Amino acid sequence: SKNRVTDETMGLLVNLAGECGLPEQIEAMFGGQKINVTEKRAALHIALRSPRGEHIIVDGVDEALGYVNEIRDRAYMYGSYAKTGIRSESGRITDAQLNLDFILDERGRELYTELTRRTDLIRFNKFTKNNNWDWKGSDGLAGNYIGKDVSDKYKLFPIPQNEFTVNPNLTQNPDFK
Repeated sequence: SKNRVTDETMGLLVNLAGECGLPEQIEAMFGGQKINVTEKRAALHIALRSPRGEHIIVDGVDEALGYVNEIRDRAYMYGSYAKTGIRSESGRITDAQLNLDFILDERGRELYTELTRRTDLIRFNKFTKNNNWDWKGSDGLAGNYIGKDVSDKYKLFPIPQNEFTVNPNLTQNPDFK
């Protein structure tokens, strides 16, 4: 937003959040409670922010694997999604295969057209380092990409010059000055 937020405004927002029970709802979400009232399930996107190797427990059961396999059954037209006369193979995975790298890859496939890949790679610390593809990183020659790590400055975009005209309080992101 281009509006200035004052200390008074922040105080009012914090009070409103408390009155609405936001701290309790946050605790419920990270506790695996069924807060998604539309689908009557837990909000399992918190699995992306969980520590490596930690499983999300809902109602005393590790439900993440079940949800992932349900999506994969649908994608592979397997099990209850199979069509008569059409051969399908299982895309199911095991508990040992369900890790954050698998989730990142699965999101890449499932959300291919949603333009979330860059954000996911940054979130998983694989955008600039630790995950190279053929057209990433140059040896300095035009068009000669060699698949190498790049500077962390590319996790941010430079702020366009016209934004400084609108809001003179902005400062350019580091490395783009």
